[in-house]
Amino acid sequence: MFATVYAAVLAAVSFYVILPLIGGVVVRMQWRSFRAAIMRAAVWPELKPDSPDGSTVQMNGAVDALEGKDLLWVRSDTSTALIPLASVPIYLLLGNNAIADSEHMERQMWKSMRSISPWAGAFIAGRLQTQSGRKTFAVQNPQPLLILHDNKQPLVHQQQGVTRSTLLETAIRRGRHSNEYWNPLTQIALASGLVVMSGIVSASLSANTPVLAKAVVLTAALSPLLPLLPPGVFLFFAYRFYWRRGRECRARRDVALFRGKLRSHRAWTRLSALWTGVSVLCFVGGFTVNACLIFIVLSRIL
Repeated sequence: MFATVYAAVLAAVSFYVILPLIGGVVVRMQWRSFRAAIMRAAVWPELKPDSPDGSTVQMNGAVDALEGKDLLWVRSDTSTALIPLASVPIYLLLGNNAIADSEHMERQMWKSMRSISPWAGAFIAGRLQTQSGRKTFAVQNPQPLLILHDNKQPLVHQQQGVTRSTLLETAIRRGRHSNEYWNPLTQIALASGLVVMSGIVSASLSANTPVLAKAVVLTAALSPLLPLLPPGVFLFFAYRFYWRRGRECRARRDVALFRGKLRSHRAWTRLSALWTGVSVLCFVGGFTVNACLIFIVLSRIL
């Protein structure tokens, strides 16, 4: 009799909670690896004509030409190098205001891109090797870091007498998803959950199913919509607000670590944890309020 209730709750938790969380963790790890790669590359020497094979170097230049289907030539003031694009993630840092807190980067693979603007700026970091007499960035050990930008922001700036990379600081600030838990796996899970829940709801709407069981099943089926319904939607707006604040604090935390300001890093870490926790409480609170109200209404009208 309660098999449909157990099935509905299990399906709701699996498709609407667990799978989006897994997707969010994967996305967050990808961007965390990107920011860690920037931290490592920031201390590597610049590519020079006499840079030896096997050395890890960085290169700040511009797109020069595309050879074949997936070989990109990049030219700097002193050197020219080749980078294979087939298996290398490409991070796009575009827009007139690359420092804007509200903007974020894009991560794409070459197969999903049609072309690259010939005037685009390029930052590459990785292990150097020579192939057929040409300096080439190896695609493994480590995987090269490739950032394409629009050349509309300064590459370096002076701060307290120290030359810092504006480009890399901007990439660290913007190198994160706007909301990790809205990702391709979440979208697949929502579509699959809708199909599964439709079957469970159809099975539960029989004459011998208790009213409370029907209410639980229908409430579980409606769970993706619950945060968007009044009165809980006001807490959903609060969740969005505090999530953005937490995201901004995480960005400032990472920039502080990049600058070596450990005290500021710890302070921003605490603030990011605070606002992220508040946002989660707002989301859970709004969801719980609406779930209880929907359950009460359904148990009265069924």
